[in-house]
Amino acid sequence: MDTHEKIKLYRETFRGRQDIIPRFWVSKNGKKTGYSIVCANEWNKQLCAKINGEPCRNCSNKKYIEWSNEWVRRHLDGVDILGIYPLFNGDKCQFVAGNFDNHNGDRNSLADIKAFYEVYQAQEIPIYVLRSKSGKARR
Repeated sequence: MDTHEKIKLYRETFRGRQDIIPRFWVSKNGKKTGYSIVCANEWNKQLCAKINGEPCRNCSNKKYIEWSNEWVRRHLDGVDILGIYPLFNGDKCQFVAGNFDNHNGDRNSLADIKAFYEVYQAQEIPIYVLRSKSGKARR
């Protein structure tokens, strides 16, 4: 499968809002992580409110970047770790995401995922499993 086909498959499978791209970040000291919407003006000294400690949502110069094949390629190549907002206007979505983090270490995440998988498989709904960056592995 060539890169164009992979991008097409990704965009067909994970359809969400196309007007914003959440990108994974790690703080300088490595203690905090999260996702923030990609902004064309991020860290621009004249335009970015984050320079002064303001949150992006309050910035009058925010200019969010839309999804494109180039951004999907960057994600698939591992250049950026990107997320997706699956909810459209009207609270409609094209796929379901489940988060089975085991932060307390008191659950069997694999058993939980298997049960989730079986329910969706019985309904003939495709399911894809991805290991999270957080939580504690327990089998």
